[in-house]
Amino acid sequence: SGTIIGCGQWADVYDVVEYIHLNYCKETNRKLFVVGFSLTGNWVALALGKRPEEMSKMVTACMCIQPPHWIGISSQKMEQIWYGAINRMLGNKVRSIVFEPNADYLHDLYKQKFGLNFK
Repeated sequence: SGTIIGCGQWADVYDVVEYIHLNYCKETNRKLFVVGFSLTGNWVALALGKRPEEMSKMVTACMCIQPPHWIGISSQKMEQIWYGAINRMLGNKVRSIVFEPNADYLHDLYKQKFGLNFK
């Protein structure tokens, strides 16, 4: 492929799947099983969602794997990095997008599990 594959976007995954399918699977009428781990798992899911018709011709199944992520523990660790600057910036964004619209539902859960009170 003449394309440089980087970690920038879901289209990179599509290009790789297309290249492998055209060069190794198309003549044998086979489809790929795609595995994406962590961020690449997100890109695989995005590629499948953005181009479902094209991807379904090349992919028979996929697996998107994400290691466990505990927001409460991550939040405590982020407070320690760069005197909390990253934590404040990300926290404000996450609060406005995730927590505020769902505050009634999430408040008791996060208070009980992690001791966090975000109201």
